[in-house]
Amino acid sequence: MSVKPLLADPVFPGLGVASDLEIMRGVFADYLRPLRGGTYRVTDCRLSQVRYRRGTRCVLQYTLASRITTRATNVSSGLPA
Repeated sequence: MSVKPLLADPVFPGLGVASDLEIMRGVFADYLRPLRGGTYRVTDCRLSQVRYRRGTRCVLQYTLASRITTRATNVSSGLPA
């Protein structure tokens, strides 16, 4: 899905970043955290829906693919196994 025509809207100056899927993949990777520790590795980021009305509204919906990595921990000591 392309949002190139949307990038010129001065009401939404962040559209350039929000529509760059490589940048957004990094943003999601930095901010998403699994509930029980570990880290997300976002492997894919795609725009799945764009709702746009020039100058008044813009909603971008992303579909992410990810993997969760966890570290084994020794429960009795709390130290990494």
